[in-house]
Amino acid sequence: MKRRALASLALAVVAIMAVASVPLLALGDDGRATSCPDSPQMPDGQISAVEFHDLWRALWEDHVWYTREAIIDILTQSPSTNATIDRLIMVANETREMMRPFYGDQVDDFYPELVGHFAIAAQIVAGARDGANVTGLINDWFDNARNMTILMNRMNPNFWGISEVNAMWNEHLNLTIQETLQYLMGQYAESIATFDLIEAQGLEMADMFSNGIMCQFPDRFTDLSCITMLR
Repeated sequence: MKRRALASLALAVVAIMAVASVPLLALGDDGRATSCPDSPQMPDGQISAVEFHDLWRALWEDHVWYTREAIIDILTQSPSTNATIDRLIMVANETREMMRPFYGDQVDDFYPELVGHFAIAAQIVAGARDGANVTGLINDWFDNARNMTILMNRMNPNFWGISEVNAMWNEHLNLTIQETLQYLMGQYAESIATFDLIEAQGLEMADMFSNGIMCQFPDRFTDLSCITMLR
């Protein structure tokens, strides 16, 4: 049964899209980042674009790091599993509250789908560990990503396009499935190498969130001159 589960998981790993890394700090002629204020002023009703960009990146670092820890905890049946999953739910809470100042109650529709993103992932990993057929769960996971894409596009139709956002979510899922499969098969070095790709792609996801919000609400931010490629 475990072999069948591995086969189902392997079938779900599709070709990973090559997404170019987008530099966000303004670069000078020598390729070095130009100077930005160390402590940006934050007038009433405005926040620092640089700080906002960095907060999203820190949040996605937590997203991918605790996801990997949860994968390993579930596969090894670690006693820390519940604590790790609780921390992932905190990541979902923090993501919702980062979006709330801009989208209000709309984020309450997005939040259950984001929690589902983590919950379905946990079910996939546990099923693969136990030798179950996880194909249906994997399909549910991609449907969940599509739902998040639609809700994001509804909040920000101009800068969170359906195709781009869904492609980013799908790449995140494909890489995570690959990482899980490799760890389950004892390919630990390969799993770590895949996680390196996940971390880099997670930062691109963070930039997609922060860039989209800053493009939609430019008057809410200071220091936009320090951020480039905002379409």
